[in-house]
Amino acid sequence: MSPRTLTAAVETASLAAVVRGPVAFVKIAFDTGTLRFNASDRNYNISVDGDGSQQYLGVGRIGGISQVAETSELQATGLTMTLRGIPSENVALALAEDFQGRICRVWAVYLDVDFQVILDPLLAYEGFIDKMDIALGETAQVSVQVEHEFTRWESANIRRYTNEDQQLLFPGDRGLEFMPNAEKEFFWGFKGAI
Repeated sequence: MSPRTLTAAVETASLAAVVRGPVAFVKIAFDTGTLRFNASDRNYNISVDGDGSQQYLGVGRIGGISQVAETSELQATGLTMTLRGIPSENVALALAEDFQGRICRVWAVYLDVDFQVILDPLLAYEGFIDKMDIALGETAQVSVQVEHEFTRWESANIRRYTNEDQQLLFPGDRGLEFMPNAEKEFFWGFKGAI
Protein backbone atom coordinates (compact mmCIF):
# COMPACT_ATOMS: atom_id res chain seq x y z
CA MET A 1 0.00 0.00 0.00
CA SER A 2 1.34 3.41 -0.89
CA PRO A 3 1.89 5.83 2.04
CA ARG A 4 -0.27 8.38 0.17
CA THR A 5 -3.27 6.07 -0.19
CA LEU A 6 -6.02 6.69 2.35
CA THR A 7 -8.26 3.72 2.94
CA ALA A 8 -12.04 3.99 3.08
CA ALA A 9 -12.00 3.60 6.89
CA VAL A 10 -9.55 6.47 7.34
CA GLU A 11 -11.42 8.70 4.87
CA THR A 12 -14.72 8.08 6.70
CA ALA A 13 -13.12 8.72 10.09
CA SER A 14 -11.54 11.95 8.83
CA LEU A 15 -15.04 13.40 8.48
CA ALA A 16 -15.70 12.90 12.21
CA ALA A 17 -15.66 15.86 14.59
CA VAL A 18 -12.50 14.58 16.34
CA VAL A 19 -9.66 12.56 14.79
CA ARG A 20 -6.54 11.95 16.83
CA GLY A 21 -3.26 11.30 15.15
CA PRO A 22 -1.51 10.19 13.30
CA VAL A 23 0.22 8.20 16.03
CA ALA A 24 3.44 6.45 15.04
CA PHE A 25 3.42 2.68 15.55
CA VAL A 26 6.92 1.19 15.23
CA LYS A 27 8.07 -2.39 14.67
CA ILE A 28 11.75 -3.38 14.76
CA ALA A 29 12.78 -6.98 14.06
CA PHE A 30 15.84 -7.92 16.15
CA ASP A 31 17.48 -11.36 16.30
CA THR A 32 16.44 -11.69 19.95
CA GLY A 33 12.81 -10.72 19.27
CA THR A 34 10.55 -8.10 17.76
CA LEU A 35 10.17 -4.73 19.49
CA ARG A 36 6.78 -3.03 19.07
CA PHE A 37 5.87 0.38 20.48
CA ASN A 38 3.74 3.41 19.72
CA ALA A 39 4.14 7.14 20.35
CA SER A 40 1.06 7.46 22.59
CA ASP A 41 0.79 6.96 26.34
CA ARG A 42 -1.40 3.83 25.94
CA ASN A 43 -0.77 0.24 24.94
CA TYR A 44 -2.64 -1.00 21.85
CA ASN A 45 -3.29 -4.46 20.45
CA ILE A 46 -3.37 -4.10 16.68
CA SER A 47 -2.45 -5.94 13.50
CA VAL A 48 -0.42 -3.72 11.18
CA ASP A 49 1.93 -6.05 9.33
CA GLY A 50 -0.19 -9.12 8.67
CA ASP A 51 1.21 -10.76 11.80
CA GLY A 52 -2.05 -10.86 13.75
CA SER A 53 -2.97 -8.75 16.72
CA GLN A 54 0.17 -7.76 18.65
CA GLN A 55 0.70 -5.43 21.59
CA TYR A 56 2.37 -2.10 20.83
CA LEU A 57 3.70 -0.59 24.05
CA GLY A 58 2.88 3.09 24.59
CA VAL A 59 6.07 5.12 25.16
CA GLY A 60 4.67 8.59 24.53
CA ARG A 61 6.11 10.27 27.61
CA ILE A 62 9.54 8.63 27.50
CA GLY A 63 10.00 8.18 23.75
CA GLY A 64 10.16 10.29 20.66
CA ILE A 65 10.38 9.93 16.91
CA SER A 66 11.53 12.52 14.42
CA GLN A 67 9.30 13.70 11.59
CA VAL A 68 9.12 11.46 8.54
CA ALA A 69 10.38 13.79 5.81
CA GLU A 70 9.39 13.63 2.16
CA THR A 71 11.02 15.53 -0.65
CA SER A 72 10.02 16.13 -4.24
CA GLU A 73 13.30 14.56 -5.37
CA LEU A 74 14.35 10.94 -5.25
CA GLN A 75 16.60 10.97 -2.19
CA ALA A 76 17.10 9.08 1.02
CA THR A 77 15.75 10.55 4.25
CA GLY A 78 16.30 9.12 7.69
CA LEU A 79 14.62 9.36 11.05
CA THR A 80 15.69 9.15 14.67
CA MET A 81 13.89 7.36 17.50
CA THR A 82 14.75 8.11 21.12
CA LEU A 83 13.87 6.32 24.35
CA ARG A 84 14.65 8.16 27.62
CA GLY A 85 14.62 7.13 31.26
CA ILE A 86 16.06 3.65 30.77
CA PRO A 87 17.53 2.22 33.99
CA SER A 88 21.32 2.12 33.59
CA GLU A 89 21.45 -1.59 34.42
CA ASN A 90 19.33 -2.30 31.30
CA VAL A 91 21.77 -0.56 28.93
CA ALA A 92 23.72 -3.81 28.58
CA LEU A 93 20.72 -5.27 26.73
CA ALA A 94 20.99 -2.54 24.08
CA LEU A 95 24.77 -2.91 23.83
CA ALA A 96 24.53 -6.68 23.33
CA GLU A 97 21.95 -6.42 20.53
CA ASP A 98 23.09 -6.90 16.93
CA PHE A 99 21.13 -3.91 15.62
CA GLN A 100 22.74 -2.72 12.40
CA GLY A 101 20.77 -3.44 9.23
CA ARG A 102 17.63 -4.60 11.07
CA ILE A 103 14.34 -3.65 9.43
CA CYS A 104 12.29 -0.88 11.02
CA ARG A 105 8.74 -0.02 9.90
CA VAL A 106 6.64 2.94 11.03
CA TRP A 107 2.87 3.13 10.53
CA ALA A 108 0.66 6.19 10.84
CA VAL A 109 -2.37 5.15 12.88
CA TYR A 110 -5.41 7.36 13.42
CA LEU A 111 -7.55 7.23 16.56
CA ASP A 112 -11.16 8.24 17.03
CA VAL A 113 -12.59 10.44 19.79
CA ASP A 114 -12.51 7.49 22.25
CA PHE A 115 -8.84 6.71 21.45
CA GLN A 116 -9.86 3.60 19.52
CA VAL A 117 -7.78 2.61 16.49
CA ILE A 118 -9.29 3.41 13.11
CA LEU A 119 -8.69 0.43 10.86
CA ASP A 120 -6.16 0.20 8.04
CA PRO A 121 -2.97 1.85 9.34
CA LEU A 122 -0.78 3.52 6.69
CA LEU A 123 2.84 2.41 6.23
CA ALA A 124 4.65 5.75 6.54
CA TYR A 125 8.30 4.68 6.59
CA GLU A 126 10.45 1.60 6.09
CA GLY A 127 14.20 1.52 6.58
CA PHE A 128 17.18 -0.12 8.22
CA ILE A 129 18.80 0.69 11.55
CA ASP A 130 22.12 2.39 10.90
CA LYS A 131 23.49 3.29 14.32
CA MET A 132 22.61 3.54 17.97
CA ASP A 133 23.83 6.19 20.40
CA ILE A 134 23.64 5.73 24.16
CA ALA A 135 23.92 8.60 26.65
CA LEU A 136 24.58 7.42 30.20
CA GLY A 137 23.60 9.21 33.39
CA GLU A 138 21.32 8.41 36.33
CA THR A 139 19.14 6.95 33.63
CA ALA A 140 20.15 6.25 30.06
CA GLN A 141 18.90 7.59 26.75
CA VAL A 142 19.09 5.43 23.62
CA SER A 143 18.80 7.02 20.17
CA VAL A 144 18.47 4.85 17.07
CA GLN A 145 19.04 6.26 13.60
CA VAL A 146 17.12 4.61 10.77
CA GLU A 147 18.08 5.08 7.13
CA HIS A 148 15.84 4.60 4.11
CA GLU A 149 16.53 1.80 1.64
CA PHE A 150 17.65 4.41 -0.92
CA THR A 151 20.75 4.97 1.22
CA ARG A 152 22.01 1.55 0.14
CA TRP A 153 21.64 2.57 -3.50
CA GLU A 154 23.98 5.48 -2.90
CA SER A 155 26.71 3.24 -1.41
CA ALA A 156 29.30 1.62 -3.61
CA ASN A 157 28.72 -2.06 -4.38
CA ILE A 158 32.05 -3.63 -3.65
CA ARG A 159 31.51 -6.88 -5.48
CA ARG A 160 34.26 -8.65 -7.39
CA TYR A 161 33.78 -11.23 -10.09
CA THR A 162 36.19 -13.67 -8.51
CA ASN A 163 35.79 -17.24 -7.37
CA GLU A 164 36.54 -16.19 -3.78
CA ASP A 165 33.78 -13.57 -3.76
CA GLN A 166 31.33 -16.01 -5.35
CA GLN A 167 32.09 -18.61 -2.66
CA LEU A 168 31.17 -16.10 0.06
CA LEU A 169 27.69 -15.69 -1.43
CA PHE A 170 27.13 -19.15 -2.93
CA PRO A 171 29.41 -21.81 -1.40
CA GLY A 172 30.11 -24.65 -3.83
CA ASP A 173 29.16 -22.67 -6.96
CA ARG A 174 31.77 -23.17 -9.68
CA GLY A 175 30.55 -20.45 -12.07
CA LEU A 176 33.59 -18.19 -11.59
CA GLU A 177 36.16 -20.90 -10.93
CA PHE A 178 38.04 -20.28 -14.19
CA MET A 179 37.75 -16.47 -14.18
CA PRO A 180 41.55 -15.95 -13.76
CA ASN A 181 42.09 -17.77 -17.09
CA ALA A 182 39.85 -15.25 -18.88
CA GLU A 183 42.53 -12.57 -18.50
CA LYS A 184 45.38 -14.46 -20.19
CA GLU A 185 47.16 -13.00 -23.19
CA PHE A 186 46.91 -15.04 -26.38
CA PHE A 187 49.05 -14.72 -29.50
CA TRP A 188 47.72 -15.51 -32.97
CA GLY A 189 50.15 -16.92 -35.48
CA PHE A 190 53.64 -17.29 -34.03
CA LYS A 191 55.25 -15.38 -31.20
CA GLY A 192 57.31 -12.45 -32.34
CA ALA A 193 55.39 -11.81 -35.56
CA ILE A 194 55.32 -8.22 -36.80
